[in-house]
Amino acid sequence: MKSSFKSFTSQLAKYDKALLERAIQFSYELNNQIIEYFKPKVVLVPKSSNSPSSKNWLLHSSNLTDIQHHEVRGKVTFKFSVGSLQKGDFKTTVISAPHPSYTPRIGREFRESAQNAIFTVLQNC
Repeated sequence: MKSSFKSFTSQLAKYDKALLERAIQFSYELNNQIIEYFKPKVVLVPKSSNSPSSKNWLLHSSNLTDIQHHEVRGKVTFKFSVGSLQKGDFKTTVISAPHPSYTPRIGREFRESAQNAIFTVLQNC
């Protein structure tokens, strides 16, 4: 049986939507605490993680500044964004990119270009 996060959450929403919302909010709060504790220099976030319900999540795009968008042409375009998160004296770079399972869609011959584009951004952090 093949499953995904989306199929899991849609099934849970049918069963108990309030429980699903509490579980998601808990995950954002826990993630915030981990980020605040470890203070990473760079955080890579799957684009699918940003949703209207995640606005209290530190890494939500609405909390970022100096956002730059990048594109790598392939069979389909690989788009990613880079922004800064400032919380008190803590500052980190946040890269929002498609989930790794997306990369086969851009085509084998373009994967290295997408990886190099992200590596270039990382070197400038």
